[in-house]
Amino acid sequence: AVPLEFAAQGQAGYFYRRNGTRGARYEINPRVTLPVTSRFGGIVANAGLRQSVYDTENPSHSISGSSSTAPPRESSENRTLFEYDVAGTTDFARVYALASPALPVTTESVGQSRNVAVRHSIQPRLEYFYRPQEDQDSNPYYDSDDRLLPRTEMVYSLTNVITTKRERVVMGKDEEGKDVPRLETDYVDLVRLRVGQGYDHREESRDEEVDRYPRRPFGDIFADLEIALTDTLSLETRNNWSPYLDEFTR
Repeated sequence: AVPLEFAAQGQAGYFYRRNGTRGARYEINPRVTLPVTSRFGGIVANAGLRQSVYDTENPSHSISGSSSTAPPRESSENRTLFEYDVAGTTDFARVYALASPALPVTTESVGQSRNVAVRHSIQPRLEYFYRPQEDQDSNPYYDSDDRLLPRTEMVYSLTNVITTKRERVVMGKDEEGKDVPRLETDYVDLVRLRVGQGYDHREESRDEEVDRYPRRPFGDIFADLEIALTDTLSLETRNNWSPYLDEFTR
Protein backbone atom coordinates (compact mmCIF):
# COMPACT_ATOMS: atom_id res chain seq x y z
CA ALA A 1 0.00 0.00 0.00
CA VAL A 2 1.16 3.54 -0.78
CA PRO A 3 1.42 5.54 2.48
CA LEU A 4 -0.30 8.68 1.17
CA GLU A 5 -1.48 11.29 3.64
CA PHE A 6 -4.02 14.01 2.88
CA ALA A 7 -4.57 17.28 4.69
CA ALA A 8 -6.30 20.57 3.98
CA GLN A 9 -6.41 24.02 5.52
CA GLY A 10 -8.94 26.74 4.91
CA GLN A 11 -9.45 30.29 6.02
CA ALA A 12 -11.76 33.21 5.39
CA GLY A 13 -11.13 36.81 6.30
CA TYR A 14 -12.74 40.18 5.81
CA PHE A 15 -10.45 43.22 5.56
CA TYR A 16 -12.01 46.52 6.48
CA ARG A 17 -10.56 49.97 5.88
CA ARG A 18 -12.36 53.18 6.68
CA ASN A 19 -10.95 54.65 3.46
CA GLY A 20 -9.86 52.55 0.54
CA THR A 21 -10.32 49.04 -0.72
CA ARG A 22 -12.03 46.55 1.51
CA GLY A 23 -13.40 43.07 0.98
CA ALA A 24 -13.00 39.37 1.72
CA ARG A 25 -10.52 36.65 0.90
CA TYR A 26 -11.33 32.94 0.99
CA GLU A 27 -8.56 30.39 0.74
CA ILE A 28 -8.24 26.61 0.78
CA ASN A 29 -4.99 24.68 0.67
CA PRO A 30 -5.26 20.90 0.16
CA ARG A 31 -2.01 18.95 0.39
CA VAL A 32 -0.91 15.39 -0.22
CA THR A 33 2.14 13.87 1.49
CA LEU A 34 4.13 10.78 0.55
CA PRO A 35 6.54 9.58 3.29
CA VAL A 36 8.99 6.86 2.29
CA THR A 37 11.28 5.34 4.93
CA SER A 38 13.95 2.67 4.95
CA ARG A 39 16.86 1.64 7.13
CA PHE A 40 19.04 4.10 5.19
CA GLY A 41 16.86 7.16 5.80
CA GLY A 42 13.64 8.76 4.72
CA ILE A 43 12.14 10.97 2.02
CA VAL A 44 9.00 13.06 2.46
CA ALA A 45 7.34 14.66 -0.57
CA ASN A 46 4.57 17.26 -0.25
CA ALA A 47 2.43 18.73 -3.02
CA GLY A 48 -0.26 21.33 -2.50
CA LEU A 49 -2.67 23.63 -4.26
CA ARG A 50 -3.38 27.09 -2.89
CA GLN A 51 -6.70 28.41 -4.15
CA SER A 52 -7.64 31.98 -3.20
CA VAL A 53 -10.88 33.75 -4.07
CA TYR A 54 -11.36 37.50 -3.54
CA ASP A 55 -14.60 39.39 -3.11
CA THR A 56 -13.44 42.98 -3.20
CA GLU A 57 -15.36 46.21 -3.10
CA ASN A 58 -14.00 49.69 -3.76
CA PRO A 59 -16.19 52.08 -1.78
CA SER A 60 -17.84 55.15 -3.28
CA HIS A 61 -15.58 58.12 -3.90
CA SER A 62 -16.15 61.69 -4.98
CA ILE A 63 -15.52 62.63 -8.60
CA SER A 64 -13.04 65.47 -8.88
CA GLY A 65 -14.77 68.76 -9.65
CA SER A 66 -18.23 67.31 -9.14
CA SER A 67 -20.58 66.94 -6.24
CA SER A 68 -21.75 63.52 -7.43
CA THR A 69 -20.28 60.23 -6.43
CA ALA A 70 -19.33 57.19 -8.47
CA PRO A 71 -21.08 53.92 -7.60
CA PRO A 72 -19.09 51.25 -5.81
CA ARG A 73 -17.03 49.02 -8.07
CA GLU A 74 -17.11 45.34 -7.20
CA SER A 75 -14.73 42.71 -8.51
CA SER A 76 -14.06 39.02 -8.01
CA GLU A 77 -10.53 37.76 -8.59
CA ASN A 78 -8.95 34.42 -7.85
CA ARG A 79 -5.49 32.92 -7.63
CA THR A 80 -4.35 29.34 -8.10
CA LEU A 81 -0.84 28.35 -7.05
CA PHE A 82 0.75 24.92 -7.17
CA GLU A 83 3.70 24.26 -4.88
CA TYR A 84 5.68 21.27 -3.70
CA ASP A 85 8.66 20.38 -1.57
CA VAL A 86 10.81 17.28 -1.06
CA ALA A 87 12.99 16.52 1.96
CA GLY A 88 15.48 13.69 2.41
CA THR A 89 17.29 12.84 5.62
CA THR A 90 19.28 10.08 7.28
CA ASP A 91 20.75 9.46 10.70
CA PHE A 92 24.16 8.35 11.96
CA ALA A 93 24.39 7.63 15.67
CA ARG A 94 26.60 6.08 18.31
CA VAL A 95 25.84 5.25 21.93
CA TYR A 96 28.43 5.64 24.68
CA ALA A 97 27.90 3.80 27.98
CA LEU A 98 28.71 5.75 31.13
CA ALA A 99 30.35 4.19 34.17
CA SER A 100 28.27 5.33 37.14
CA PRO A 101 27.28 3.57 40.34
CA ALA A 102 23.90 1.85 40.36
CA LEU A 103 21.07 3.56 42.22
CA PRO A 104 19.64 1.82 45.29
CA VAL A 105 15.91 1.41 44.77
CA THR A 106 14.78 2.43 48.26
CA THR A 107 12.41 4.96 49.75
CA GLU A 108 15.37 7.07 50.86
CA SER A 109 16.71 7.31 47.27
CA VAL A 110 13.46 8.54 45.70
CA GLY A 111 14.28 11.54 43.50
CA GLN A 112 17.86 10.51 42.81
CA SER A 113 18.95 9.95 39.21
CA ARG A 114 21.96 8.98 37.13
CA ASN A 115 22.93 9.07 33.46
CA VAL A 116 23.70 5.60 32.15
CA ALA A 117 24.41 6.34 28.46
CA VAL A 118 24.87 9.16 25.94
CA ARG A 119 23.77 9.02 22.30
CA HIS A 120 25.30 11.30 19.66
CA SER A 121 23.26 11.59 16.48
CA ILE A 122 24.25 13.33 13.21
CA GLN A 123 21.37 14.03 10.82
CA PRO A 124 22.14 15.45 7.34
CA ARG A 125 19.08 16.85 5.58
CA LEU A 126 18.42 18.11 2.05
CA GLU A 127 15.23 20.00 1.13
CA TYR A 128 13.90 21.42 -2.13
CA PHE A 129 11.07 23.96 -2.39
CA TYR A 130 9.25 25.03 -5.54
CA ARG A 131 6.56 27.61 -6.21
CA PRO A 132 6.06 28.96 -9.75
CA GLN A 133 5.99 32.60 -10.76
CA GLU A 134 2.41 33.84 -10.96
CA ASP A 135 1.17 37.29 -11.93
CA GLN A 136 -0.82 38.53 -8.93
CA ASP A 137 -0.76 42.28 -9.61
CA SER A 138 -4.42 42.39 -10.62
CA ASN A 139 -5.53 40.96 -7.27
CA PRO A 140 -6.17 43.09 -4.18
CA TYR A 141 -3.41 43.58 -1.65
CA TYR A 142 -4.50 43.14 1.95
CA ASP A 143 -1.34 41.60 3.37
CA SER A 144 1.85 39.84 2.24
CA ASP A 145 -0.05 36.59 1.54
CA ASP A 146 -1.60 38.28 -1.49
CA ARG A 147 1.78 38.52 -3.23
CA LEU A 148 3.46 35.13 -2.83
CA LEU A 149 6.88 35.18 -4.44
CA PRO A 150 8.16 32.34 -6.63
CA ARG A 151 10.52 29.96 -4.93
CA THR A 152 13.07 27.53 -6.29
CA GLU A 153 15.37 26.86 -3.35
CA MET A 154 17.58 24.10 -2.03
CA VAL A 155 18.28 23.99 1.71
CA TYR A 156 20.98 21.75 3.15
CA SER A 157 21.58 21.35 6.85
CA LEU A 158 23.33 19.21 9.45
CA THR A 159 21.84 18.54 12.87
CA ASN A 160 23.74 17.24 15.89
CA VAL A 161 21.75 15.87 18.83
CA ILE A 162 23.18 14.70 22.16
CA THR A 163 20.70 12.61 24.14
CA THR A 164 21.18 11.07 27.58
CA LYS A 165 19.56 7.93 28.93
CA ARG A 166 18.63 8.60 32.53
CA GLU A 167 17.49 6.37 35.37
CA ARG A 168 15.47 7.79 38.25
CA VAL A 169 14.04 6.37 41.45
CA VAL A 170 10.37 7.28 41.73
CA MET A 171 7.39 6.14 43.75
CA GLY A 172 4.94 3.87 41.97
CA LYS A 173 2.14 1.39 42.57
CA ASP A 174 2.73 -2.33 42.90
CA GLU A 175 0.22 -5.03 41.95
CA GLU A 176 -1.59 -4.55 45.24
CA GLY A 177 -1.84 -0.79 44.81
CA LYS A 178 0.76 0.05 47.47
CA ASP A 179 3.30 2.86 47.01
CA VAL A 180 6.74 1.37 46.42
CA PRO A 181 9.96 2.79 45.00
CA ARG A 182 10.83 1.73 41.46
CA LEU A 183 13.34 2.54 38.75
CA GLU A 184 12.16 4.64 35.79
CA THR A 185 14.07 5.31 32.56
CA ASP A 186 13.69 8.36 30.33
CA TYR A 187 15.63 10.17 27.60
CA VAL A 188 16.62 13.84 27.53
CA ASP A 189 17.90 15.82 24.54
CA LEU A 190 20.66 17.83 26.16
CA VAL A 191 21.93 19.66 23.07
CA ARG A 192 20.48 20.15 19.59
CA LEU A 193 22.46 22.15 17.03
CA ARG A 194 21.28 22.65 13.46
CA VAL A 195 23.51 24.44 10.93
CA GLY A 196 22.54 24.98 7.32
CA GLN A 197 22.19 27.24 4.32
CA GLY A 198 19.90 27.75 1.34
CA TYR A 199 20.65 28.14 -2.36
CA ASP A 200 18.26 30.09 -4.59
CA HIS A 201 18.24 28.75 -8.16
CA ARG A 202 16.14 31.66 -9.44
CA GLU A 203 18.64 34.16 -8.11
CA GLU A 204 21.51 32.20 -9.64
CA SER A 205 19.93 32.48 -13.11
CA ARG A 206 18.71 36.08 -12.78
CA ASP A 207 19.54 38.31 -15.77
CA GLU A 208 17.94 41.60 -14.74
CA GLU A 209 20.20 44.36 -13.41
CA VAL A 210 23.08 42.06 -12.59
CA ASP A 211 25.51 44.95 -13.10
CA ARG A 212 23.78 46.99 -10.43
CA TYR A 213 22.77 44.13 -8.15
CA PRO A 214 25.21 41.19 -8.35
CA ARG A 215 23.68 37.76 -7.94
CA ARG A 216 23.55 36.41 -4.40
CA PRO A 217 22.19 32.87 -4.67
CA PHE A 218 23.52 31.66 -1.31
CA GLY A 219 21.31 32.40 1.65
CA ASP A 220 22.40 33.23 5.16
CA ILE A 221 24.19 30.51 7.10
CA PHE A 222 21.87 29.75 10.00
CA ALA A 223 22.61 28.09 13.32
CA ASP A 224 19.84 27.03 15.73
CA LEU A 225 21.02 25.88 19.16
CA GLU A 226 18.92 24.42 21.98
CA ILE A 227 20.41 23.46 25.36
CA ALA A 228 18.43 21.77 28.15
CA LEU A 229 19.63 23.33 31.40
CA THR A 230 17.15 21.57 33.71
CA ASP A 231 13.93 19.58 33.31
CA THR A 232 11.95 22.82 33.12
CA LEU A 233 14.48 25.35 31.79
CA SER A 234 16.19 25.49 28.40
CA LEU A 235 18.20 27.96 26.35
CA GLU A 236 17.53 28.59 22.67
CA THR A 237 19.43 30.83 20.29
CA ARG A 238 19.12 31.45 16.54
CA ASN A 239 21.72 33.23 14.48
CA ASN A 240 22.08 34.08 10.79
CA TRP A 241 25.37 35.01 9.11
CA SER A 242 25.54 36.57 5.65
CA PRO A 243 28.37 35.22 3.44
CA TYR A 244 28.15 38.41 1.36
CA LEU A 245 27.99 41.04 4.12
CA ASP A 246 30.31 39.05 6.37
CA GLU A 247 28.23 39.89 9.43
CA PHE A 248 25.31 38.66 11.50
CA THR A 249 21.91 39.57 10.06
CA ARG A 250 19.90 38.03 12.88
